[in-house]
Amino acid sequence: MFAIVFAFAVFCDAHNASLRGAAPGLKNNGTSYGDEPSSESQLASEDAPLDGPVQFQGPLLQSSGWCCNHCAGRFCSPWSGMCHDAKTKPHYMWCPASSTPCCSGCQGHNFCSPYSRRCYAQKWRPYWVPCFGGQAPPAPPPASPPAPPPMPPAPPLPPMPPAPPVPPMDTTTAAPRGNRMTLYHITSREVAKLIVAGQFRPGHEGWCGGATYLMAYPHLPRSKWNLGTTQDGAVVEVQVYMGRMCSITRPAGCDDGSTGKCCPVENGGFGVSAAQQNGCDSILFKNFDGDEYIIWPPYSQIISKSVFCEGESECNARCLQQWSREQCLS
Repeated sequence: MFAIVFAFAVFCDAHNASLRGAAPGLKNNGTSYGDEPSSESQLASEDAPLDGPVQFQGPLLQSSGWCCNHCAGRFCSPWSGMCHDAKTKPHYMWCPASSTPCCSGCQGHNFCSPYSRRCYAQKWRPYWVPCFGGQAPPAPPPASPPAPPPMPPAPPLPPMPPAPPVPPMDTTTAAPRGNRMTLYHITSREVAKLIVAGQFRPGHEGWCGGATYLMAYPHLPRSKWNLGTTQDGAVVEVQVYMGRMCSITRPAGCDDGSTGKCCPVENGGFGVSAAQQNGCDSILFKNFDGDEYIIWPPYSQIISKSVFCEGESECNARCLQQWSREQCLS
């Protein structure tokens, strides 16, 4: 009974091979299996055209698992030696993917023949098995790391505190800017040196009250002298920011040159104190015998001070270099 079943299986396997166009079979003990090469010489001759004669290494049918030499990762028939994708016959054997013994002697090559066990760089026969250069197949590239989660929105900024109110300008201490002028103050040699080394000191009286009086040229006409207080002998040159300068004209018939009554301010009041209350940084006093420029403490508008000349002859000579005889010798 077993012989009948075995003969029937052989017949079906050979029939399937003939339907698939298999090569002529290898005879074993007078039986043709339909899908094997006909002889060991035919096995070797299939690889011979590529690299010359092949020395066949022993009988091919050494065990029932010989067909796995060229069916790695598939099923094979130990009777016909053909590879199959599914086990449709009970005698088919599963061939693990590592069952490629010819690759063990083909390190550094890409393919080998499971029949001749020769090594090749390219696949010229369909049954040659890949060896990946004698190494394991390259590993797939590592997966890219997942994208980081989105950043949470930034918290809203707190509202800015309101700006502090700007205090009103104190015209008595703030330094004016703009309207720069070069002016002159006539005094004694000793006082001139003290002024340059330190600071002006306001007088006790004058047309607009106690303050510092300056001229636009380095000379003081005799009509402007106060016999009790005026000194001469030197001239101090002053670089000064006049800032907002109030223009005041001496009223006709007014001769009070000490209290400031002859120095009326436009919006009311007299002299330096009224000019400060009206936002003035300095005064242009228009007198009958020429203009005078008036500044007062804290003198923050002064840029620089220097002795322009000393002695009557030197001061007259330097004055005449830039101004008229009427201005310098009156």
